[in-house]
Amino acid sequence: MKYLRKSYADELIFFHDELRAGTHTELSRKWAPIGHRPIAPVKIGYENTYLYLTICPFTGEGFGAFLPRLNSKCFAWFVAKIQQELTEKGLSQKALFIADGATAHKEELFDKQKIVFEKLPTACPELNGNGQPSCGAPVQENT
Repeated sequence: MKYLRKSYADELIFFHDELRAGTHTELSRKWAPIGHRPIAPVKIGYENTYLYLTICPFTGEGFGAFLPRLNSKCFAWFVAKIQQELTEKGLSQKALFIADGATAHKEELFDKQKIVFEKLPTACPELNGNGQPSCGAPVQENT
């Protein structure tokens, strides 16, 4: 990853991730007096939306969109919008786009003349922002 850092200007390095937000049916216990079974209408199903977010950590510039699914079609639309925005700003150099290994993230969706796509390596604790080997590890205090 260090060789990538040297090859691109600060304003042309972007990190990407998605966030799923939505609702799902809760089929759990309800409050009711002892001996009474509560009546609760239930709509079985899930309703989700995804926040696609790409940010440049050096300039704070970001691109975001709420899209209905996490798939290649939605990701391709998002990448096309980023490429369009970079073209409108007059950035003629190639940009670096770093994302995780989700199946929707496909290299062929990028115009290689404008954006170079790199996947983050799997299980790479040294790239974890808090310095911990994994998200489940306890936070150490610096004293």
